[in-house]
Amino acid sequence: MPDAMPGTESVSGCERACATVPTEQAAEQQWDEAQIGPETDPAPLFPDGQVVVVRVIECRIERSFNGSWRARLTCEVIENSQSGEAEGREYGSRLFLYIKLPRRRGAKGPFGPARQRSKFYRMWTLVNGGTPPMRRDRMSLRVFRERVFQARTRVVKKDTHGHPLPEPLWYSVVEEFVP
Repeated sequence: MPDAMPGTESVSGCERACATVPTEQAAEQQWDEAQIGPETDPAPLFPDGQVVVVRVIECRIERSFNGSWRARLTCEVIENSQSGEAEGREYGSRLFLYIKLPRRRGAKGPFGPARQRSKFYRMWTLVNGGTPPMRRDRMSLRVFRERVFQARTRVVKKDTHGHPLPEPLWYSVVEEFVP
């Protein structure tokens, strides 16, 4: 049988040459050496329904957890409207607005028409100065680019499977832009 790796002992009576069991000392070192940090700072938490002033800094089209398409608008908090000024950690915080998009025609084809009652149609019309699109208009996501809006926040308290999140993991998103 080949020599065991340093910090491990060979399993006696085992026919496989690669079977090794870590010693207690080696196991402790492995746990202590695992340096895993969070991906980002904790997400900001604003009260439900609070109105803040945001600037849209990015838009990405991505698949949702259920396979549908959505636009994720990244919004930077400029001002907390409740207090009238930017406050500490909240200022510069990034919140996301998720907007479900119409179905695609084919795997990579164009998106279908937007329904008038959809969140996308409502938000697009609001951002377009209250003017709804004409029948042949294209509803480009460019209308959101680098624009400043008042936005209503919502606290996310459940995960994508509908299970409740522990309170320290709650976070805020932009529910909608308000006129």
